[in-house]
Amino acid sequence: MLSKDDFFSLFKKQLHYSPTNGQSEAMELLSEFVCLNIKNQLLILRGYAGTGKTTLISALVQTLKMVDKKTVLLAPTGRAAKVFSVYSNQKAYTIHKHLYKVKIKDGMLDFFRKENKMRDTLFIVDEVSMLSASIQSGTLFANKSLLEDLIEYVFEGENCRMIFIGDDAQLPPVHSTESPALVTDYLMKNFNLNAISFQLTEVVRQALDSGILFNANILRNKILQSDFRYPIFSGKHFDDYIRVNGSELEELLNTLYSKYDSDEIVVITRSNKRAFIFNSEIRKRILFRENQISTGDYIMAVKNNYYWVDATSEIGFIANGDIMEIMAIKKIEALYGFTFADVSVRLCDYPNFQ
Repeated sequence: MLSKDDFFSLFKKQLHYSPTNGQSEAMELLSEFVCLNIKNQLLILRGYAGTGKTTLISALVQTLKMVDKKTVLLAPTGRAAKVFSVYSNQKAYTIHKHLYKVKIKDGMLDFFRKENKMRDTLFIVDEVSMLSASIQSGTLFANKSLLEDLIEYVFEGENCRMIFIGDDAQLPPVHSTESPALVTDYLMKNFNLNAISFQLTEVVRQALDSGILFNANILRNKILQSDFRYPIFSGKHFDDYIRVNGSELEELLNTLYSKYDSDEIVVITRSNKRAFIFNSEIRKRILFRENQISTGDYIMAVKNNYYWVDATSEIGFIANGDIMEIMAIKKIEALYGFTFADVSVRLCDYPNFQ
């Protein structure tokens, strides 16, 4: 069996640069976690923006491949799974689609959590700040939360363990004041786990070359110090960070939409109301889409749907949060005070699915 020191040596080689002190400590802890066999063990790795958390996990996944350690990569949404797949260079799955299975028998929908038949497998779950401990809506989920189902699934496998990755500065789940999957005491008390945690706080030098990460770090420090005096953001020049006023914004957006695909452009705003205003104005004034919906629009599933996709397919079902692009509009009609559209879409995070 590989020793902790041997694993750490391989791990460090995969990093391809000298780690920070915090990263070295995290690598030591991860190496010990991988090599020691402790029942019901969970490790939580938190990381500030720019602390190298992504790079660290990418190196960990590659090291685990080298030592033939079985891994399963999971994330709460299709987009998060896609990002996880890219930076880890390994297929990642949404939690819903890995845990649950749908069958239609005699015209009735049968929805259940799969049994974990894996053994000696390490589950790595990214973006766990999104995981809710609230009971999922509908009776199909047997009145359990996604967090509870995930933990039960993983630890019913023989000698299976899990790593949670997240940032407690991210927004918590809806109707929650904190992210329960990042609270060690909560997990130990409610799920009888041997939970340990580590937080990366030291921003790597390369990250501070980014204006976005530089300002994110300033904002985080201000929040920690309860210092909300202006200025909140730095006026220092960065290649990826510029200040624009309202009169310049439309021209900038026109330039961006002429150079990049729509899914590469993101506008971040303070509320859902302002997000709706931005979406409406961009569609009208930048994309020249006057209709309520148009081909090329992106839509998001806001509820799990088990009817439109074959349960035996790669996808299994359309999950809450899946992003789709409208490819064709076949019919639009108004019924009972609502407007319905019959459209063809593609699931953006599943390019191999037709």
